Amino acid sequence: MDSTLVLLSILHVYILHQVVYLGNGAANKDHLKWQSDTSHS
Repeated sequence: MDSTLVLLSILHVYILHQVVYLGNGAANKDHLKWQSDTSHS
């Protein structure tokens, strides 16, 4: 695979992780609680 595509894909995943982390940081506990509640049912 082209090294440029590899770098772009890594950067894309990194940015997505940063956006998700910053966007859901405040609601992260609620999300984990929701996951645990649904897994029990």
